[in-house]
Amino acid sequence: MAIYLVERYAPGTVDRSGAVERVARLAAEARSAGSPVRYLWSARIAADETWLCLFEAPDAGTVADLNRRAAFPFDRISPVELVHNDEDELDRTLEEDDR
Repeated sequence: MAIYLVERYAPGTVDRSGAVERVARLAAEARSAGSPVRYLWSARIAADETWLCLFEAPDAGTVADLNRRAAFPFDRISPVELVHNDEDELDRTLEEDDR
């Protein structure tokens, strides 16, 4: 499984939280039905009218299909590598490196 970043540039859009809720709900439903797709998080950069969303999935097509079903338009989907996502995880990693 890989992590995918979905980029959305939405000029003039004030709030797409309803779309975020839809895509998160559809991802949870798909996961319950056996699909490996998982919604991770979204961030809104208001000054740039930009939305960034992270998903875990077997391929970019799965992420694209989910976002289309949620009627949440996107500009680009890219595979990404998470560098750091949790302080506790970082602490565990550092402890293991010290051994």
